[in-house]
Amino acid sequence: MRKLALVLLVLIVVAVGGLALFLPGLVSSPAVRERIETAAEEATGRAFRYEELTFGLFPPRLVITEPRLAGERPDDPPFLEAGDVSLKIALAPLLARALVLENLVVNGATVRLVRDADGLRLPEPPAGAESEPASGEAAGEAPTPSQGAEAEESGVALAVEEFRLRDSRVILVDHTVTPAATWDVEDLSANVRLSAVGPARFDLDARVHGGRVSIDGSADLTAETADLDATLEDIGLVALAPYLDAGRTAAGTLSGTIAVTGPFAQPVIAADLRVADGAVQIEDVQLLGPLALRAELSGGDVVSGTFDVDATGAALDAYDGAFQKPAGRPATVKGRLVPGSDGAMTVDDVELKIHNLDARGRIDTGKRVRAALTAEPFDLAGWDAILPALAEYRLAGTLVPGKLELATEPLSVKGRIGLDGIRMQLPDGPEIALEGAVEGTGDALALRNVVLTTGGEQVRLAGQVEGLSRDVQRYQLTLGADGAESNTLLSAFAGLNDQLHGPLKLETDLRGRTDDAKLEHLNGRLAFAITPGKLTGVSLLEQTVNRLGTFGEAALMAAALKKPDKAKKLERFYGDEFEELAGSFTVDEGWARTNDLRLVYDGYRVDLKGGLRLFDQRLDFSGKLTLEREVDETLADASGGEVPTETREPRVIQLASVTGTLDDPKVGLAPGTVENLVGGYARSKYRRKYQDKLDEKLGEGAGAEIGNLVDGLFGGKR
Repeated sequence: MRKLALVLLVLIVVAVGGLALFLPGLVSSPAVRERIETAAEEATGRAFRYEELTFGLFPPRLVITEPRLAGERPDDPPFLEAGDVSLKIALAPLLARALVLENLVVNGATVRLVRDADGLRLPEPPAGAESEPASGEAAGEAPTPSQGAEAEESGVALAVEEFRLRDSRVILVDHTVTPAATWDVEDLSANVRLSAVGPARFDLDARVHGGRVSIDGSADLTAETADLDATLEDIGLVALAPYLDAGRTAAGTLSGTIAVTGPFAQPVIAADLRVADGAVQIEDVQLLGPLALRAELSGGDVVSGTFDVDATGAALDAYDGAFQKPAGRPATVKGRLVPGSDGAMTVDDVELKIHNLDARGRIDTGKRVRAALTAEPFDLAGWDAILPALAEYRLAGTLVPGKLELATEPLSVKGRIGLDGIRMQLPDGPEIALEGAVEGTGDALALRNVVLTTGGEQVRLAGQVEGLSRDVQRYQLTLGADGAESNTLLSAFAGLNDQLHGPLKLETDLRGRTDDAKLEHLNGRLAFAITPGKLTGVSLLEQTVNRLGTFGEAALMAAALKKPDKAKKLERFYGDEFEELAGSFTVDEGWARTNDLRLVYDGYRVDLKGGLRLFDQRLDFSGKLTLEREVDETLADASGGEVPTETREPRVIQLASVTGTLDDPKVGLAPGTVENLVGGYARSKYRRKYQDKLDEKLGEGAGAEIGNLVDGLFGGKR
């Protein structure tokens, strides 16, 4: 045995010596170059060239200097080029007809990849370049067992124990997106150690889009499992821009760690990532500032696991400024992803925090997003900075959300939100307070037992808004008041300040639309009474008397009324305070119409019918003014007529029109009405004169009987 070993040793020394003498010349020969370049081109369909091929014996190795594999088209840059490729060969396995590379080292390589809808465009053999059938083997026939065994026996096994990549670069141009995305991985160094009995170990470090990525781990290709850890440092998010849908952008840098373990098909991914200087736009939602994300997910096509997102340090802007969270205000969401029954994703165990709102529940995604959330009561202080539309209202108080069910497309809201001491400042108006609840019933929101208080006065509110999912909603509203001060309410809700005063009793049932023409589409009914009150600066009696001076004979009465003694008697009835203002209205397309509007003043009353145009308080009424005894006496005295008796019916003045506006009404009198008024006073004067004379001639009472007969004959005419 010793002799045999000695013989083998001598043979190996001789063989190695022969390789050292003859192999360098062989590998650098033109014939070898031609065979290598031709074989490479047949295998890849691309031209292959190199500068030099050298062989070293101690240790045994091949070095290829400046290899280049051509691009897909003649004018394309090389698909692959490198400074050099070194192959260290293990000698012992050669005795077993196995070529084992102890290490394969690539220095200064550049690989240019192109991806399209069909995947990566990699070098491949030309069409029809498959190997010819073996001798004695007909085309399309399988080799015989003996031929297969011979072919297997004549083969040489190839294995690589270690692969090293140094100072290299990979450029990927992705045409699956528009515009095409370019990924440039620079300063790439990698080590891969392969094993026939265990997983491969690897590590990688590279520079990507202004940052660095490092990966360390192992992979078992037989078991198809992996275990790796990746560290990201300041990777530019701008690289994601081509992959985002319209209306979505991303900027900033990404850092953190990602761990991947388990089977290739269903890995477990644990991520702890941070976005610095973020500028992310997702349709109508924009994020500016830092963002943190932690997640532990598993699965392949169907993903499940937990996540935790923290945007507290970022500023959020959504829906053209409708929602604006300042940087530093709490904004977090976490939950558990669960596969839904219809393939959509469900987010369970949701915890959502925005400012001081703390909500928990479940969200089902898909074409229609559904959420069931329960929130704790929260104070409205500070929400004016988050919802700018509320800023001018200076909200305060507590909302009690309870359990809410929300859905999109179409919008649906179910649940009850309590109003606990809610206070707000109306623009150009007083502060109001609300108690009660708002209840969602699906496509509508309803007011439940709501009491509105302003200036110490209370109004009952009820009603609902329907059609939440439509562009224009319809609403129904009922108001009730039991003695609330009119001026306080009108100032708060109609902008009518100091026009109408007095304790108000009110009941309404109104319907309308939430478009630009709100009042023009208002319909319903209302009834009210104010007892007593004041219509500031408005005296219908004064306006009526002033109109007398424009009609012929009535001008004499008007002139007489201007005498100090008579004017003083009448002016006491010109006040704007009334004993009662009451009526019922039907509201139709912006007009409030009535047949029973009544104003009762000291000394007279006014009964009107007609309408009030709501959007500009335009009046369109007609009616009558009924004089009580004291006013009638004053007018009779001014005209020289007879003072009315206790039993005579009150005198009535017909009002042809009451126009103008609520704060500046205009009274119109028909000429015939004025003539009858003045004639009545004059007739009473002459009737008294001749009645006394008839009594003297014909006896007591005869004058009155004859006067009544004349009135019958002439219909009361003068």
